[in-house]
Amino acid sequence: MFCGHCGAENDNQTKFCISCGKLLAEQSGSPQPDPQHFQAPPPHSIPPPPQAPPIAPGTVPPSFGSYEQIPNTSGMGSGHPLPPETQNMNLGGCLPCGIFAFANGAAMWGIIVLVASCFVGSLANLVLLIKGNEFAWQNRRFNSRQEYNETMNAWNYWGKVYLIFSIIMSVIGAILYVALIVFAISMEGSGGNF
Repeated sequence: MFCGHCGAENDNQTKFCISCGKLLAEQSGSPQPDPQHFQAPPPHSIPPPPQAPPIAPGTVPPSFGSYEQIPNTSGMGSGHPLPPETQNMNLGGCLPCGIFAFANGAAMWGIIVLVASCFVGSLANLVLLIKGNEFAWQNRRFNSRQEYNETMNAWNYWGKVYLIFSIIMSVIGAILYVALIVFAISMEGSGGNF
């Protein structure tokens, strides 16, 4: 018995074609095609299965979605790719005495903040606020981007705490200063010695 679909020869006892798997029983009522007149489908009529683009040497394909895996280049200095997380500002750079800079390997900026704190220190703190994350990535080795993110989040948290504390202390200082001036003026007007 020949298969009416693909033309392959099968035993008379089989129900399915051994070549294409089609049911042979439904073809029993129809005339069997002559195998000499059977035409096989052209060999290139079936499109090839889709393939992934080739991977460049030295790169790692992303595991899920469009996540781009960046190698850990922390602590390798400038000139290496930076992860996107380094573009954020970090309030830890505004901590006094250059603590953030010393702890994250940017000792030059720490020395500038420490030595010239009254003149250039404020500018250096602004630089650390804006570029501190980049300096930390380039000058300090982290085991992973997750460790880097956790560390920078902790620095940012304590920078916010310090900023809020500084604002509160500045407001209290300003109130005390105004109170002292008002007290001095009132003492002077009443003829009392201060």
